[in-house]
Amino acid sequence: MIRSEQGTAYSVGAVYLFAQGIGTGKLQPFVRFQNFSPDTHIDTRQGDAGVNYLIDGYNAQVGAAYSCTKVTARADQSKLVIVIVMQLQY
Repeated sequence: MIRSEQGTAYSVGAVYLFAQGIGTGKLQPFVRFQNFSPDTHIDTRQGDAGVNYLIDGYNAQVGAAYSCTKVTARADQSKLVIVIVMQLQY
């Protein structure tokens, strides 16, 4: 049985793509903040900061991000996340 929680949530982010290329791609730093406050009062907050390297527009990219998650009554869960992303368009 899957139970969905009721509450409020929001996500805010910002990204910037540098016009000047580096090698064959461009750098794209980003930040993001997310919050979920369910009716159970166990809030979850997550902040991310990182950079993507766009090789062929959004067709090929590599990125790295630092993520920090806080849950009410738990220790911080911080981690470095390495992401390899490929998007193909046809």
